[in-house]
Amino acid sequence: MGRQSTGALETTAVMRLDIRFLKSAGYLRKGCETQSYIRWSSGAEMAIRTAYTSQEQFVELLYLLRGEERREDIEITTVPSNLGAGEVPYFVCPIRRSRARILYRAYGSPIFKSREAYQHRIYYAGQRCSRYSRPNTRWWEIEAKLKELDQQRHQVYYNGKETRRHRRRMRLLEQQQQADQARYQPENIPLSMRRWMADIFS
Repeated sequence: MGRQSTGALETTAVMRLDIRFLKSAGYLRKGCETQSYIRWSSGAEMAIRTAYTSQEQFVELLYLLRGEERREDIEITTVPSNLGAGEVPYFVCPIRRSRARILYRAYGSPIFKSREAYQHRIYYAGQRCSRYSRPNTRWWEIEAKLKELDQQRHQVYYNGKETRRHRRRMRLLEQQQQADQARYQPENIPLSMRRWMADIFS
């Protein structure tokens, strides 16, 4: 009989607002204001208005919730890039006032807020799997990131230097190889499987 659900949610199962997605999709353009729509895989859809200028930096969401029209304003702040060029945008969590790259709407919350702002924890997928499943889960998480990178333009060098995207891809490949090796370590193979293998090869 399967383990009874605790009602805990994972990051992949809730609505999330990722500032990296907004930037890559053109919703955050330096010196510009934009208006558009954003849609989640669940079918939820919201009107979105953004400003990313020297005077204003915010995201405004307009949507229906239980038949009522709602508006949500999310502040954006920036910090200097550690590469010494440009700046990195962050959401400001409306509850904790802390910086966050991703905000979530879960557990019946009417607004988006950071993971730390929730009384009940929002888990990453790898935090809820068994010890034996973690290397497999990690391998597939990295595979999903690699597929996302492969859909983007891949340029190895720019002005004679390796691009950040290429360096990230190489790091992910190395991490995936480590996860693949970990999958076949004896300590990560369930005891029942080890006994079965011992009987087969004895």
